[in-house]
Amino acid sequence: MNILNRIILWLDSYVDKPPLYGLYHLSWVFGLIIACIIFAFLSKKYNKEKLCKNTLLICWILLIVLEIIKEFLRGYSFDGNNRIHFSYNFIYFPYQLCSLPFYVLPFVIFIKDYKIKKYFVCATVSFILLGGILFVLFPGGLKNNRYLNFHTMIHHTLQVFSSFVCIIWYQDKMSFKEFFYSIIPISVGMASAILMNVILYKITGVSVQFWNLSPYIVFDMEILEKIRGAIGYIPYVIVYFILLSILSLIVYMVPVFFKKKQTVEE
Repeated sequence: MNILNRIILWLDSYVDKPPLYGLYHLSWVFGLIIACIIFAFLSKKYNKEKLCKNTLLICWILLIVLEIIKEFLRGYSFDGNNRIHFSYNFIYFPYQLCSLPFYVLPFVIFIKDYKIKKYFVCATVSFILLGGILFVLFPGGLKNNRYLNFHTMIHHTLQVFSSFVCIIWYQDKMSFKEFFYSIIPISVGMASAILMNVILYKITGVSVQFWNLSPYIVFDMEILEKIRGAIGYIPYVIVYFILLSILSLIVYMVPVFFKKKQTVEE
């Protein structure tokens, strides 16, 4: 067995599931806090726009590379001669709320016109930030797999960190009114997730669970399944969107509040 195969097996090896708020989990939480503090300091010392843009680009590239490795580890196998084979399963396709940085960050990084960029900036510092915070604080994705645990924590840590970078970059433009620009890309994301759930099921017969909005599959989260069972699928989608928007608005308004408080003090 060659070195590459050994690395693959090591990454895909069994480990004890890290406990919630154990050393492994807390090290990522504190690492994220320290990274945000350092970046906030650097943003005052160096050209803020250039620093934020380059940092977001690095975060985006890291997210993509780490996701490719994860997808590979979920589909690889060895034959009798230790040769690598790969078979992809669409249930693992990265299209969840926490996958949005893959698709949204390029618009934030590369589009110069803020009239267009603002829709994606607002989505990043609200909905994407909310998803990252929830998973960093309550990482339900921790399992008995070395790389999946690492990926769960670093992905959501980068998700929160990249949102924080956007806040540093565009805090002066953030306001209650601006939040509602985020609704458009999020609505498009939800609608496309529902369509993908339905189309893939109709074409392949495979039930996928994008954005926890599949009408065909039982949810991993028991509370979501109970809500859908009690009120039906369409009302569930509406309630899901409203609750997600309210929580995202609360997260979004925190830096807005601190900006106004700082302005008053000055």
